[in-house]
Amino acid sequence: MSSSAGRRDKRYLAARREFQTGNYPCRFGCGRTGRTPDHVPPLSSYPPGQWQGHYEPACSTCQSRQGAAITNRRHPRRWTY
Repeated sequence: MSSSAGRRDKRYLAARREFQTGNYPCRFGCGRTGRTPDHVPPLSSYPPGQWQGHYEPACSTCQSRQGAAITNRRHPRRWTY
């Protein structure tokens, strides 16, 4: 499953519904409520269609920060002046 297909996956949608209605702590320990499913291990670590993992609740701030950190490690910026 690709990252866009992962959002339509039945397991993803079920986890999203559960996290939206529950009171789960963010998996990153920030103290906020986790409302979005985070792929564990990261979806981007596997070829499309090969991800085998589970979902844990994450707040949107930490989720965005983690996604950006993974992307930046894989594609470092090269500053030109």
